[in-house]
Amino acid sequence: MDLGAALLGLVIAAGIKVAVMTLSAVLLARVYRAANEDALKTLDAPPRLLAWGLGFFFLSELTCGVEVYILTRSSPWFSGAHSLCSAAAAALCAIGLFEYFDRRVLHWSDRSGPCFAVKACGVCTKRSEGACRYRAAFLIGATLWVCLALPAFWADVSRMPADPRPYVLPFESWNRWYDAALVPWLKGFFPSAVFDGEAFYLPGSILFIEFRLFPALGAALGAAAVVQTLRGDEDMGAGLLLASGGVLGYALFEVYVYGMTRDPIVGSLVHELAELLTLVLFAELLRPSPASR
Repeated sequence: MDLGAALLGLVIAAGIKVAVMTLSAVLLARVYRAANEDALKTLDAPPRLLAWGLGFFFLSELTCGVEVYILTRSSPWFSGAHSLCSAAAAALCAIGLFEYFDRRVLHWSDRSGPCFAVKACGVCTKRSEGACRYRAAFLIGATLWVCLALPAFWADVSRMPADPRPYVLPFESWNRWYDAALVPWLKGFFPSAVFDGEAFYLPGSILFIEFRLFPALGAALGAAAVVQTLRGDEDMGAGLLLASGGVLGYALFEVYVYGMTRDPIVGSLVHELAELLTLVLFAELLRPSPASR
């Protein structure tokens, strides 16, 4: 009766996951090479922090791949490594992308050109007086971002096993063939494998990390951003808020796809699709301009 869930898992593991791992490897190679060869030569060169972020992302995909393709079941250790690497990747990529566009377009921290907001400000008070005109707006936005971490602490962190019942196919003959013929045949090749919903679950320890530890860390980074900005170090405050955006943003996304559905199967589908689309977006954002080719 688990054939429907198995087919959906096959789409995720053999389709979307393979595309994510392949694209992340290609993008990492491109960004790492460009960051090290052209870091000080062209505006199109991505920051090294972005390369590090993509490196952590690729490492998170490798740990997930071990679960999917080698262990063929969930592992608290590899799931934990996946979560930690993903949060680190989100924080580093957020800072790296800001540096990339700050150097090319924004010039808020980078002083090689006029700040993008100078037409609204008239005079850049950040450079002339050491305090951006929009400091108060930044502080209010950062405080609001920290407050958004609070609902995550009410998300359920109990063990989340997959339930294949919603995915049962309406074809009894197919379900009987899967249970009576295909599963025994597969067990002949993979004796330790489990072919039911219990093979795939999210451990409570991992949910505690993603629904408790990461929101707390993201909120702490956001609070540190407020403190540093009040102390006059706006560049450090922006960097801390970007790191908070990565860590807390990842945590809130996990709360949304897993905490709200309490379904690891549909959560994994949305998780993998989001990763794939994010990589495609990165590839488009980092595409060299025609003038630099």
